[in-house]
Amino acid sequence: MPYQASGYNNASVAEGKFHQEDDHRVEVVESNLVHPVNSPVMSNNGDTVSFGTHGTGVRVGADSTAETDRVVIQTRGIVNISVDGDDGAPLAIDVGDPVFIGAAGFVDGTVAGILFGIALEPVASGATTLIAVRLAGITA
Repeated sequence: MPYQASGYNNASVAEGKFHQEDDHRVEVVESNLVHPVNSPVMSNNGDTVSFGTHGTGVRVGADSTAETDRVVIQTRGIVNISVDGDDGAPLAIDVGDPVFIGAAGFVDGTVAGILFGIALEPVASGATTLIAVRLAGITA
Protein backbone atom coordinates (compact mmCIF):
# COMPACT_ATOMS: atom_id res chain seq x y z
CA MET A 1 0.00 0.00 0.00
CA PRO A 2 1.19 3.55 -0.71
CA TYR A 3 1.75 4.58 2.91
CA GLN A 4 4.03 1.67 3.89
CA ALA A 5 7.05 3.60 2.58
CA SER A 6 6.27 6.31 5.14
CA GLY A 7 6.63 3.84 7.98
CA TYR A 8 2.97 3.16 8.71
CA ASN A 9 2.11 -0.19 10.24
CA ASN A 10 -0.09 -2.22 7.91
CA ALA A 11 -1.06 -4.77 10.59
CA SER A 12 -4.56 -6.18 10.38
CA VAL A 13 -7.13 -4.94 12.85
CA ALA A 14 -9.68 -7.20 14.51
CA GLU A 15 -12.70 -5.25 13.24
CA GLY A 16 -10.94 -3.85 10.17
CA LYS A 17 -12.29 -0.34 10.65
CA PHE A 18 -9.41 1.78 11.88
CA HIS A 19 -6.01 1.38 13.45
CA GLN A 20 -4.33 3.91 15.74
CA GLU A 21 -0.91 4.83 14.34
CA ASP A 22 0.16 7.54 16.77
CA ASP A 23 -1.58 10.36 18.57
CA HIS A 24 -2.08 12.34 15.34
CA ARG A 25 -2.92 9.80 12.64
CA VAL A 26 -5.11 6.74 12.18
CA GLU A 27 -5.56 4.22 9.39
CA VAL A 28 -9.13 3.82 8.17
CA VAL A 29 -10.52 1.53 5.48
CA GLU A 30 -11.57 3.69 2.51
CA SER A 31 -15.16 2.37 2.51
CA ASN A 32 -15.67 3.79 6.05
CA LEU A 33 -14.93 7.39 5.04
CA VAL A 34 -17.31 10.23 4.26
CA HIS A 35 -15.56 12.74 2.00
CA PRO A 36 -16.34 15.20 -0.80
CA VAL A 37 -17.30 13.40 -3.99
CA ASN A 38 -14.27 13.03 -6.25
CA SER A 39 -13.79 11.48 -9.64
CA PRO A 40 -13.21 8.62 -9.20
CA VAL A 41 -15.26 8.34 -6.01
CA MET A 42 -12.34 7.37 -3.72
CA SER A 43 -10.78 9.83 -1.28
CA ASN A 44 -7.81 11.94 -2.32
CA ASN A 45 -4.87 13.46 -0.51
CA GLY A 46 -6.06 16.62 1.27
CA ASP A 47 -9.77 15.69 1.44
CA THR A 48 -11.67 16.56 4.60
CA VAL A 49 -13.15 13.32 5.95
CA SER A 50 -15.24 11.83 8.72
CA PHE A 51 -15.50 8.24 9.90
CA GLY A 52 -17.88 6.70 12.40
CA THR A 53 -19.85 9.16 14.50
CA HIS A 54 -16.93 11.02 16.10
CA GLY A 55 -13.83 10.77 13.87
CA THR A 56 -12.71 13.60 11.61
CA GLY A 57 -9.55 14.74 9.90
CA VAL A 58 -7.72 15.29 6.65
CA ARG A 59 -6.75 12.47 4.29
CA VAL A 60 -2.97 12.24 3.70
CA GLY A 61 -0.95 10.13 1.29
CA ALA A 62 -1.53 8.64 -2.14
CA ASP A 63 -5.07 8.69 -3.54
CA SER A 64 -7.19 5.57 -2.95
CA THR A 65 -7.81 3.12 -5.77
CA ALA A 66 -10.13 0.63 -4.02
CA GLU A 67 -12.70 0.65 -1.23
CA THR A 68 -10.55 -1.86 0.67
CA ASP A 69 -7.48 0.43 0.79
CA ARG A 70 -6.28 1.43 4.24
CA VAL A 71 -5.76 5.18 4.20
CA VAL A 72 -4.09 7.54 6.64
CA ILE A 73 -6.09 10.31 8.32
CA GLN A 74 -4.43 13.25 10.09
CA THR A 75 -6.66 13.77 13.14
CA ARG A 76 -4.82 16.48 15.08
CA GLY A 77 -2.85 19.60 14.33
CA ILE A 78 -3.53 22.72 12.29
CA VAL A 79 -4.46 22.43 8.61
CA ASN A 80 -5.46 24.85 5.86
CA ILE A 81 -8.82 23.80 4.45
CA SER A 82 -11.72 25.31 2.57
CA VAL A 83 -14.53 26.36 4.93
CA ASP A 84 -17.96 27.39 3.68
CA GLY A 85 -19.63 30.46 5.21
CA ASP A 86 -22.96 29.41 3.68
CA ASP A 87 -24.72 26.31 5.00
CA GLY A 88 -27.88 26.96 3.02
CA ALA A 89 -28.13 30.41 4.59
CA PRO A 90 -25.22 32.87 4.85
CA LEU A 91 -23.28 32.27 8.05
CA ALA A 92 -20.17 34.19 9.16
CA ILE A 93 -17.54 32.15 11.00
CA ASP A 94 -15.35 33.99 13.51
CA VAL A 95 -11.96 33.10 14.95
CA GLY A 96 -12.55 30.49 17.67
CA ASP A 97 -15.87 29.25 16.27
CA PRO A 98 -16.36 25.50 15.90
CA VAL A 99 -16.68 24.17 12.36
CA PHE A 100 -18.37 20.92 11.40
CA ILE A 101 -18.18 18.36 8.61
CA GLY A 102 -21.49 17.41 7.05
CA ALA A 103 -22.80 14.32 5.30
CA ALA A 104 -21.33 15.47 1.97
CA GLY A 105 -17.83 15.87 3.44
CA PHE A 106 -17.70 19.67 3.32
CA VAL A 107 -16.77 21.84 6.31
CA ASP A 108 -18.96 24.74 7.45
CA GLY A 109 -20.61 26.17 10.56
CA THR A 110 -23.60 23.78 10.52
CA VAL A 111 -23.99 22.41 14.03
CA ALA A 112 -25.86 19.38 12.63
CA GLY A 113 -22.56 17.93 11.35
CA ILE A 114 -19.69 16.27 13.26
CA LEU A 115 -17.29 18.63 15.04
CA PHE A 116 -14.31 19.06 12.72
CA GLY A 117 -12.27 21.70 14.51
CA ILE A 118 -11.88 25.32 15.55
CA ALA A 119 -11.55 28.14 13.02
CA LEU A 120 -8.33 30.11 13.46
CA GLU A 121 -9.30 32.67 10.83
CA PRO A 122 -12.64 34.26 9.91
CA VAL A 123 -14.91 33.35 6.99
CA ALA A 124 -17.25 36.04 5.69
CA SER A 125 -20.94 35.30 5.52
CA GLY A 126 -21.71 33.58 2.21
CA ALA A 127 -18.03 33.07 1.28
CA THR A 128 -15.96 29.91 0.94
CA THR A 129 -12.43 30.58 2.18
CA LEU A 130 -9.21 28.65 2.69
CA ILE A 131 -8.41 29.09 6.41
CA ALA A 132 -6.35 27.52 9.19
CA VAL A 133 -8.38 25.11 11.35
CA ARG A 134 -7.25 23.30 14.48
CA LEU A 135 -8.48 19.71 14.03
CA ALA A 136 -10.76 18.27 16.70
CA GLY A 137 -9.76 14.68 15.85
CA ILE A 138 -11.60 11.78 17.44
CA THR A 139 -14.01 13.41 19.88
CA ALA A 140 -15.38 10.47 21.84
